[in-house]
Amino acid sequence: MFALELGLNYSQIGVFDSARGVVGVVISLLGGYLADVFGKRRWFLGFSLISLGIFTALLGFSKTYFAVLVLLAVGGIGNSLWHPFALPMLKRVFPQRRALATAIHDAGANSFHGLSPIVVGALLGFLGWKYVVGLHLWPGLLMGIVIVFTMPRVGGVPSQRDSSKRYSGSWRAGILFNKAFLTAGGVSAFLTMGRLALFAFLPLFLAFELGLDSPSQGIYMGIMTISGALMAPVAGNLSDRFGLRAVLVITICVATVFAVSLAFAEVGFLLYVIIALLGMALFSTRSLLLVFAMSVTPDEMGGSSVGAIFSTNRFFGVFSPIIAGVIADVYGLRPVFYFIGGLLFAGIIMLLLIKPKKLVPTT
Repeated sequence: MFALELGLNYSQIGVFDSARGVVGVVISLLGGYLADVFGKRRWFLGFSLISLGIFTALLGFSKTYFAVLVLLAVGGIGNSLWHPFALPMLKRVFPQRRALATAIHDAGANSFHGLSPIVVGALLGFLGWKYVVGLHLWPGLLMGIVIVFTMPRVGGVPSQRDSSKRYSGSWRAGILFNKAFLTAGGVSAFLTMGRLALFAFLPLFLAFELGLDSPSQGIYMGIMTISGALMAPVAGNLSDRFGLRAVLVITICVATVFAVSLAFAEVGFLLYVIIALLGMALFSTRSLLLVFAMSVTPDEMGGSSVGAIFSTNRFFGVFSPIIAGVIADVYGLRPVFYFIGGLLFAGIIMLLLIKPKKLVPTT
């Protein structure tokens, strides 16, 4: 809707996600530091949801490309703060089933993420997009307040909080010069680039190439995300039992095949199948890579490891929507899916460079 009202081309649309990525790089690193040094989890988690709701709702008052760009970028602060505080908490509470616990957390988010485009697509059928965007205020505001006043204290702030110099040394040894962590970060970055390009340009493909209306677009996007949410706990459970490497290789290979298949897709039952299987494979991998990242770093660096992964994802994710937009402007929308498949395949190659024993989470 932004694109139609503001008369944007594909490259300008790609800049939206890239702007969020730039802000996310900084905030994810900062969030990791705050989580490991200061704690205050419920306050930061509450703030992340409330701010996300407020800045999203303000989009309804935007009348220029620059205003939309700024609000989308600043709105990403809440999303980037959430994970460094939430995921290490799950690791402390469920040390033996960390992959399953993290996957269920991811599944909860993706379930509502999947329902959102279906609901939004239906609302756009009889409400203006500005009114629909304004409704985003209430879920973030209400849930943020609930977390602030009801979330119990889990674990404590690491003892390193009293020494920034000690934190700096732990960060260098546990993250910056940790080969296993850096490899996991590389795999995660390639997959994130593919996901961001897919989320940015699959709706455009459905609308402009296949001619689907907003409710139909919402159904397809919802199927993809919900499929991933349903598969995530299964993948997490299998990873806890059999190891991360085998599950990751299989799921990313499946995602690569079906991402490329979209380049040949037309409206029909087969399109539903392709999108569902792509969602099952692609969106069940993020939580597994986060578990691996936390497993190969010291316990007191849990927030920083998650923040560094998301920061890396955001940094490299800046480029993929822009590149995909240029490809779409020059060659059309279908070749974008070759680009996405190539990114996922690069993740497979990097994953295969990791020794299998290093992909078994520590207990």
